[in-house]
Amino acid sequence: MSKQRRVRPQSAASQSTNWYLIGGIIGAGVVFLIVLLIISVTSPLATERTPTLDQRVNNLSNYCDANPDRCIALGAADAPVKMVEVSDYGCIHCKGFNESSGPILYRDYVETEKIGYYIFPFALSDATAPSAEATLCAAEQGTDKIMQFHETLFALQDTADAHTTAGFASVAQRVGLDAQAIVSCVEAGTYRDAVSLNRQAARQVDISATPSFFINGRLLQGNLPLSNFQQQIEADLAADS
Repeated sequence: MSKQRRVRPQSAASQSTNWYLIGGIIGAGVVFLIVLLIISVTSPLATERTPTLDQRVNNLSNYCDANPDRCIALGAADAPVKMVEVSDYGCIHCKGFNESSGPILYRDYVETEKIGYYIFPFALSDATAPSAEATLCAAEQGTDKIMQFHETLFALQDTADAHTTAGFASVAQRVGLDAQAIVSCVEAGTYRDAVSLNRQAARQVDISATPSFFINGRLLQGNLPLSNFQQQIEADLAADS
């Protein structure tokens, strides 16, 4: 004769423990849902602080033409040759270019309106981004002195004033621009998003080092000898004639 298995009734204490466990699970679930709700509410704000490009960038001169508030255009707008300079104000090789080849190219090709030239305000890191923003702020006062401002900013490298509003003010005063207007513009973050978008655009065309240049879409990298730039520009001018 088989034995029946006895089922022992749970004690009141055991039943009470189960209710505590269930209550704990429910409480943890409520906390988890609250956390998810907080994340969903705050995520759009993070997106607003980090703007994103609305399309793929293939050519920086075209990008600058489409976004004139993010670049500084000099020379002839309808020139057959367009050159884009991508420099970082903390880059020693960018400083070298702007102390040697840059002024000669500007004199021979930009001032004579043979080419269109774009300063592409850029920063390899957040530390140098304020200098790129300051250049766009300076451009609000016109482009007559913007190349002087651009080139003189590099002189701040390795000084306590590098990438600071005090430095921007000193450069502005030196070249004859309204220093306070530039300082106020930088402090307001007027072009912070523009520089952020430029950094994204540069990554899309594989810029990972400075200085980098595009001449009619062809990439040249580094502080190359002056002749490298001249030969490329002259060849493109001849091809158009």
